[in-house]
Amino acid sequence: MKRIAALAILSTFLISTQAQATNVLPEAFKGIWNSNCEVTDDIDSIHIDNDAFGYWEKIATVKSIRVISNNEISVELHFADNEGSEWDEKRSYKITEQKLVETIQIPDSIKQRAEIRLRCGKSR
Repeated sequence: MKRIAALAILSTFLISTQAQATNVLPEAFKGIWNSNCEVTDDIDSIHIDNDAFGYWEKIATVKSIRVISNNEISVELHFADNEGSEWDEKRSYKITEQKLVETIQIPDSIKQRAEIRLRCGKSR
C-alpha cells in the first residue's frame, strides 16, 4: 500500500514539473532586448510583450507559449512584415545572466542559429 502511495506521489510530481503549454508570458521575458542598449532603433532590437514580439520591420503575434522553466520558453509565432509576407516560426528563449538567448529554427532545415541580447528596458 505504501508503495502505491509513493508511486502516486512521484507520478504527480513528474507531471507537475513537465513543460506546460500556456498563453501567459512569464514576466522575466517582457521588455526591450538588444545587442547594444545605446542604440534604440536597431536591427537587433526586440520588444517582447504579452501577445506580440516586435522585431525590426516585422511583428510576430503569439500563437502559443510553452513554459519550460522560469527562465526558458518555447514560442510559436506568426510573423507579418512591412511587405505583406506572413509565416509561422517556432523559437525558444532562455534568460541567463541578464541575457536573452533566442534560438531560431531555420525553416526547411535542421539547422539553428542563436541571437544573444541584453535587457535594455522594461515593457512599455
